[in-house]
Amino acid sequence: MNGSGVLGVVCALALLTIVAVVGGGGAFFLNVPTLLLSVGVPLGLVLATFGVRDYVRLRDVLGTLVVNTELDEIRPRDMAMLRALIRYTYAAAVLGMLLGLVNMCASLEDPSRLGAAMAIAMLPPLYALLIAEVWLRPCLRRLEHLKGDVLTDKVGESSQPVLTELPGPLAALGLALFVMLNVLILVLALMC
Repeated sequence: MNGSGVLGVVCALALLTIVAVVGGGGAFFLNVPTLLLSVGVPLGLVLATFGVRDYVRLRDVLGTLVVNTELDEIRPRDMAMLRALIRYTYAAAVLGMLLGLVNMCASLEDPSRLGAAMAIAMLPPLYALLIAEVWLRPCLRRLEHLKGDVLTDKVGESSQPVLTELPGPLAALGLALFVMLNVLILVLALMC
């Protein structure tokens, strides 16, 4: 990212932090086990998919983009790893939300714990959006810009934006939210 990219990310995170603190306290938005799941699972999947050498390369590429130094070489595999990391981040969010739903269902005997369990179940998608869209996607766009592949399809014949990266993960998140809402409605119906 260049200086304006870093400034944009910092401003976005600052605004989100202010909204979280003013809206009821920032402590509600921090859950260490959920954060570990949201970061650790995608990194582990990238390691399992691409291997140690490429994993270290991805770490170096992301570090280089943050401090805005020049990359020696931008490989198509670098962008593929970053796209995979974004997809795996959304997959970890769905997994975390489902684990949160299981935790919420386990606390049905004590209705006073349902709100906290539901709040924790909603954190993985929040973390996924922050990680994938505020940090990783700008890094991917920067790599594409440096490589010269700005928003073209895989064949390279079109200059139309490609939206193939989002519908799958967003559909999975939407389905998970739908399931969570239905579980909540069921719980409330059983309590009445």
